[in-house]
Amino acid sequence: MLGEWWNNDLILDGTPESDLDRLPNDAVVQRATYGAFNGTRLREMGVQEVVVTGVMTNLCCEATARQAFNVGTDNPTAIIKADAVCDDADTCEATSCCCCGHYRLAWSNPDSKTADVKGLVRIILIAALGKANTIFNQANDLLKKTKDRLVRQSLNVCVSVYEEALDEIADAIANVGINNSEAIMQASATIVDADTCEESFSNSPFKADNNAVKQLAAVAGAIIDSLG
Repeated sequence: MLGEWWNNDLILDGTPESDLDRLPNDAVVQRATYGAFNGTRLREMGVQEVVVTGVMTNLCCEATARQAFNVGTDNPTAIIKADAVCDDADTCEATSCCCCGHYRLAWSNPDSKTADVKGLVRIILIAALGKANTIFNQANDLLKKTKDRLVRQSLNVCVSVYEEALDEIADAIANVGINNSEAIMQASATIVDADTCEESFSNSPFKADNNAVKQLAAVAGAIIDSLG
């Protein structure tokens, strides 16, 4: 159906244009309409929040956000990230105002509205730094409370790698636009740190935050790489 509407000018999975940084367990949905959730089982999966990014806020992004409410849990929240779509701010704001209240438009950082590409990368890395700091502090707190030898061993691994990650992310922020190759290396090292922490547990208490750190670092690295 989308092929008919857009004269077959589509980005298909497996093509170079669709080459995104994905985590191993990321799901890929081949969509045939503007909304991405036809035939999916958000309700059965217990999804409570959907973050939408894309190109046209008032078409696929909005349709996907609405559909998340229709097929999701009883009170889902769908957030359109205004700094992760390709429309201008006016289109984003207009879309937000004219649509139903089951989803909201969000700027992850107010500075995103006026930031250039390098500024956006720094904002992404600052978000990664915040997540990394959260894991570092939580791991230290848990070390004070648990006596289990294996758990303590895993927590010590996380404290150690995230102590390095905090420095790496801070250095990456400083290097954006000055030494991009070094910033990419530091973002990549942060991904390795998050993996190391996650893999040290059989059942990690930091899974969501580790994934967030990896995703943010991967996005930042890819954008820095595009800067040349």
